[in-house]
Amino acid sequence: MIIGDGHVLYSSPAMNKVSKPICFDVNIAGIDDVIIQWVNNSTYSNLSDMECCLADAYLYPATTNDTAVIKSQFPIPMISLASIEAEPRHTGDTVDNYGNLYSDAVYNSIYYDDPKNNAVFEYLLNAKYRQFTGTLYVPQNSNYEGKTIKISVYGDGKMLYQSPEMNETSRAVNFSVDISGYNDVEIRFSGHAYSGAKDRLCLAYAYFYE
Repeated sequence: MIIGDGHVLYSSPAMNKVSKPICFDVNIAGIDDVIIQWVNNSTYSNLSDMECCLADAYLYPATTNDTAVIKSQFPIPMISLASIEAEPRHTGDTVDNYGNLYSDAVYNSIYYDDPKNNAVFEYLLNAKYRQFTGTLYVPQNSNYEGKTIKISVYGDGKMLYQSPEMNETSRAVNFSVDISGYNDVEIRFSGHAYSGAKDRLCLAYAYFYE
């Protein structure tokens, strides 16, 4: 993932041990801070099951003919913002129940010392953002034991979006929510999960747009 001034300028497809090399070219004209980030989906901060290499990486000097990046056209990852409730965590379950692979996702995790509360990610955005998007999926080998899980998105206490009830047979759901003018935005999961739990509901490509 290439992040420029906090915005996702490029996100590669999810890769595994059989993936072919991918070439990319990213415009960073007018960007002050560039981060090249590998998303660690092992769920541990210092471990990964696979090394991913970046070859022939070059920076080219700016010219007067370059068109500066319009940052508002590029998203900001939800996980890069500070939640005032539960903190979203990357999931290692990056394959859904239909075999689709995702390069960056979080799940409905909460902490062990608060087992009675459902996962709630809450952001004070100062009406700065216009859109919240993502892909909701059930990870492979899930076992909800007859339960269903959904997410709801609220703006200043008003429900803006509610997903379908999800279970082991549900396909991935793409959504886009208009959050223009709202300060307090909450992403609420109806169920919670812990590390190793089989009732995870994952949220891939969770992005805010200015």
